[in-house]
Amino acid sequence: MKKGVIMEISSKFVTVLTDEGEFLRTNKLLEQQYDIGQEIIFLPFREGKRSYSFLLNISRIDKWKLALVSTIATLLVIISVLPFYTPNKVFAYMSIDINPSIELSINNKLEVLSVTALNTEGERIIENLSDWEKQDITFVTNSIIDESKKYGYLIEGSNLLITTVQIHQGSTTKDIEKKLEEKIVIISETLEKDIIHVTSVKSDENTRKKAEEQGISTGKYLIEEVENRDKEHKEGEDAKTSSNHLKNESIIKLENQREKKEAKDKKDKRDHENKKVIKDKRDNENIKDKKDKRDHENQKDKKDKRDHENIKDIKR
Repeated sequence: MKKGVIMEISSKFVTVLTDEGEFLRTNKLLEQQYDIGQEIIFLPFREGKRSYSFLLNISRIDKWKLALVSTIATLLVIISVLPFYTPNKVFAYMSIDINPSIELSINNKLEVLSVTALNTEGERIIENLSDWEKQDITFVTNSIIDESKKYGYLIEGSNLLITTVQIHQGSTTKDIEKKLEEKIVIISETLEKDIIHVTSVKSDENTRKKAEEQGISTGKYLIEEVENRDKEHKEGEDAKTSSNHLKNESIIKLENQREKKEAKDKKDKRDHENKKVIKDKRDNENIKDKKDKRDHENQKDKKDKRDHENIKDIKR
């Protein structure tokens, strides 16, 4: 078995720099997680009895030179990964907007490094927070939510916006990003029980910088951006920038117009049917009156005829 630092990761193999200065390959195990700069104990890849090493060959390089190269390579790896693994370095920012507007900075362990109020309501909330430093993001967020409920900022039917801005990008941060998303989901599910709607969005450093210049949270900056696009759309300056809100309004308007038209068509149809019924009734009454008149006239004619015949008989 060998011990070394991971220098390269491929689909099947992991390239490791050993303490002896060798670059060796080892088979990649499916159940193990690999990261550049990670120190592992491994079994070198062998074909037959021959161990493959490349880039460096001990038999061709003096040991002292090899040790120097190994030390430099190790230092380079440590320097490249050290900033990311520093617990006091900001990994991401997360803003929480209710009416209180608060921004949290968190490290790669998803622990809170700082809590910043971005409005008067936010200052009121963080004044009552305690023991938040280096606490888990879920714990601190729940504390902010509890305080917001106490002051009546967060009630049934309220909306809460969570906006995250990740500072570090790369394959080594994907697991941390996934864990952060999972924690936000847990927070959302907890609030759903209180009928509080949570919206979670991701933004970037450039947007956060613009928000910071205006003294507002990244989330509120995004909201204002959408409202400005809505305004532009209404003024006809840029039809392509219409927001989902405007689209929904248009859909609702069209739906209302359709419903009104359907209602009018139904009313017209009922009126037409009623008119037809009234007309048919009048026609039937007219027919009956005419029939009754004819019957009456026929009866009168018959009576007159009988009377005439009777008179005639009497005269005889």
